[in-house]
Amino acid sequence: MRSAAAAFAVLLCLASPVCRAELVRFQITASVDAIDDPLGVLAGAVMIGDPLTGLLQYDLAIIANDDNPSPDFGAWLLSPPGDNFIEGSNAAAGNFQTIDSFRASTANNGPLGDRLSFFGTGDTTPSTVEHPNAEYVELNVALTDSDATVLANDQLPSVLNLADYEQAVVTLTAEGFNDNSEFATLYEVSATITQLRRLAGPGPSGDFNGDGAVDAADYTVWRDGLGLGYVAQDYNTWRAGYGASAASLSATAAPEPAALAGALLAVMGAGGHRYRRG
Repeated sequence: MRSAAAAFAVLLCLASPVCRAELVRFQITASVDAIDDPLGVLAGAVMIGDPLTGLLQYDLAIIANDDNPSPDFGAWLLSPPGDNFIEGSNAAAGNFQTIDSFRASTANNGPLGDRLSFFGTGDTTPSTVEHPNAEYVELNVALTDSDATVLANDQLPSVLNLADYEQAVVTLTAEGFNDNSEFATLYEVSATITQLRRLAGPGPSGDFNGDGAVDAADYTVWRDGLGLGYVAQDYNTWRAGYGASAASLSATAAPEPAALAGALLAVMGAGGHRYRRG
């Protein structure tokens, strides 16, 4: 059930400043070249040679929150993921959605050369986490330049050129307990990336329904998803971007908190359930 505390947290968010996002998005095309499915969870739904497609999006503004003090290694963990995600857009990628967290790491001239890694933790469609053995599912993109010439520092790049990387792999992995009660990989689908294309800028930050504009409809999506796919802090994202559109990226003033008081009271009393693993 949605708690009064969650709604109160929204009120606390109203005073917090929010930075404008600097989102970059890439379309991923890959070819499946390895499948490990010892428990038959996939039931033959993915085959060697199948195309795997997806999207990678991250916010360059998170660079300031690097968790690794080294000037050559960067690490970021966002939970909830906000505007950062890896998404699978077909069956081979599990139609994966980043729900729980997003991780990114960089290595400038590391042991393997220059390396970029992106992890989304969430679930597939149909759901993997509802499987009695499953604990979590991840979709991972790993790019390695063994010559160590593509990165100059530990920052996340705004451009990804596939030709710069000798190894480019996307992996869908589910882990949990096998039939012997041992923690193990339930299945893994690995694919070599054949195309990595930067897309035109996505909708503005706070465009929760993906229609290219931040407006009252996005507030409704957030309100109805509070405690499911969205958290109280996402209100800040919506408020900061209110009035922006993909075309103009301009913003007008968001409705004042008083105008939303009734809606917040509705949130406090609304019923619902949290996303949980089966």
